[in-house]
Amino acid sequence: MTPMSQALRNIKAIHTLAKQAFHRRMVVISGSHLWCMRLIENYLSDDDCKTALLVSDQKHISIKNTQAPNKLSFLLGSEYELLIWDGFSGINPDAFGIASGLLKGGGLFILILPELEAFQSSPDPDYIRMCSNEDSMRRSHTFFLQRLVNHLKSANGIIILEEGKTFKERDYHVTCKSNSPIQLPTSDQLNAIEAIKKVSYGHRHRPLVIKANRGRGKSSVLGIAAAQIYLESKQTMIITAPSRKTCDAAFKHYKNEIEEYFSRQDDIEDALNAFQFVALDLLVNELPPCHLLFIDEAAAIPSSILTILLEHYARIIYATTIHGYEGNGQGFAIRFQKKLSEIRPQWRSLALSTPIRWQKHDPLEWWFFKFLLLDAELAEIDDTKIQKACLPLKTNSALQTHTTLITQEFLFNNEALLQQIISLLVIAHYQTSPSDIRLILDHHKVRILVTYLLGDSNIEDEQYSLSNSVLGVCLIMEEGEIESEASADDIISGKRRPRGQLFPQALCAHSAKPEFLKQTTYRVMRIAVHPQFQQNGIGSGLLNNLYAFAKLNHIDSISTSYGLSSELLSFWHKNEFNTVKLGSKVDGSSGLQSIMMMRSISNSALQLLKEHSEEYLTDFIFQLNRAHQKLAVELVSAIFQSLSHIEMQRPAIDRIKLEAFANSLRPYEESDLAIFEYVISKIMTRTWDELDSEFQNLLVMKVLQNRDYPLCLKHLNLTGKKHFDKALRMAVKALLDTEA
Repeated sequence: MTPMSQALRNIKAIHTLAKQAFHRRMVVISGSHLWCMRLIENYLSDDDCKTALLVSDQKHISIKNTQAPNKLSFLLGSEYELLIWDGFSGINPDAFGIASGLLKGGGLFILILPELEAFQSSPDPDYIRMCSNEDSMRRSHTFFLQRLVNHLKSANGIIILEEGKTFKERDYHVTCKSNSPIQLPTSDQLNAIEAIKKVSYGHRHRPLVIKANRGRGKSSVLGIAAAQIYLESKQTMIITAPSRKTCDAAFKHYKNEIEEYFSRQDDIEDALNAFQFVALDLLVNELPPCHLLFIDEAAAIPSSILTILLEHYARIIYATTIHGYEGNGQGFAIRFQKKLSEIRPQWRSLALSTPIRWQKHDPLEWWFFKFLLLDAELAEIDDTKIQKACLPLKTNSALQTHTTLITQEFLFNNEALLQQIISLLVIAHYQTSPSDIRLILDHHKVRILVTYLLGDSNIEDEQYSLSNSVLGVCLIMEEGEIESEASADDIISGKRRPRGQLFPQALCAHSAKPEFLKQTTYRVMRIAVHPQFQQNGIGSGLLNNLYAFAKLNHIDSISTSYGLSSELLSFWHKNEFNTVKLGSKVDGSSGLQSIMMMRSISNSALQLLKEHSEEYLTDFIFQLNRAHQKLAVELVSAIFQSLSHIEMQRPAIDRIKLEAFANSLRPYEESDLAIFEYVISKIMTRTWDELDSEFQNLLVMKVLQNRDYPLCLKHLNLTGKKHFDKALRMAVKALLDTEA
């Protein structure tokens, strides 16, 4: 038997096992690209596989259905019997995870790789996405690829066929025999549909949280339940998610149910119009009315956005993937469910556990969970240790916290520590994805700062403490030191946006100051603290240690960029970071505006920050009734407070006009400039905090942001023009009284 025939025989054997168990299996084919593709072609010519997908940047003549890795999300909801991943195009971690969800029960995942030793010794072509240039790519590590090969070799049930090597048989067995699809709907799905209908017809303010792993029919449940509610009560419903694509499956099942019930086209169109997608940013700003709100992939949405919707809508269904690349249910549980219990204590939860596209105990699902750390669980720390660790260090003789920099090689060799770090990031950040694993392990400019709990006195192994008692982590990217004047000109003119230089290029483009490119900065990409240790100074301690480390290495500043919320802004401002840029657009997937802040270290950075801050404050004020017109009032106030250190020339206050307006002796149209200048002068002082929050909202929305009159009425719960004018005069009078 030739090596090619032997390889084909083994591929067929494992595919047969997959079909018998209605499981999914993986085969790795390693060698030259020519040999790998010839083997694939021979297999496709012999196999009766109906649907096959090649994931590659290159088209192949023998495989009609090809999709580039970065376009794979467009196929979510599709199903294939055979999925071939061309590793010669690289391994895009996020797309790799998505690909696993496209394969149905009984299917085969074929991973094509170069010769394994060569593959794991140098960055693959996909590394260019995380690097600023070819030189940066060449300097990257390959720990992610080494980890991939290790996981492939150590997994039971994965066969590796290498060119020029004899295949060694392994013991493969079928854990369950069922070559037929799951009976639908499952009992899990039926229970979920009834629970959704109960939210629709039952008492108000009792939200439902539905949790499920991928492949459990979560989206179909949303669509079927929405259709049944419409058919029974003709109610209007809204569904939102990080993207419209996420909801495709829900709309598909909704439409199927509607078209099966109605025959008249007018009835079908009325029904389809009753279930609409609304983007997050539009939903938060306009709060359109509906009977029931569905929020799909809620784990990928910031808690601040979820809270706004929770407080406004009476009937809400949250659906979230427990372990997935769209967001993580574990993080959702910790970030948002505490708030959910505070505002709506009678909320309910249920889980969909039965897979519908493959049988239970699927080997491919298990392997991807382990490799991409989708099911990494955060270690719980003994309560007695928590109490001791939160004492001041000078009185804490038994247990102490310690902060240290760890190398990427150390992290690669300590899987338990890697799991703890990823778990922390998943819990703290709604946008953590599999690509972060590669970035952390391999980008040569990444620095990793970890705070951990030292063990008991009888445990001296620092590695043990690191692996089991991680309290906080800070991921840093070193940026800047771009001396080229041509690069600065291109960035300022908008011709270039170099990868791996987020903070310098954004500030250079925004301010037209090339100095931001020349100076070095440690940008905080992520910072996360164990939930059991939050509000104990761990995060601030990490930043203080980072400041000392940066100063020691002659770095000019430390910086950060994040989705703006009042809680986060307060944290960074408390740690002496200054606002330097606020994005003009709301991110469609998060519903938040991005903000950049920095803390100067060197004298040159201090001078640059002083010059930029004065210009930025003027620009921020100018943009309040333009780009920042819809910015939440508490954020407007918080940003002004964070800029209160800036010295600015303040115009003389015309108290005569102000008092005349407050006492109904002068119309707003003839007093608006005086009121505007007065509010600006007061919002940056402590007296602003003494003002009633309703008055703050009114003054910011109308005076500073010049929002439309109807929108002000809606957000401020005012009944008409007389009520509005009276409230505005009272607000100005109250602000004047703070000086009394």
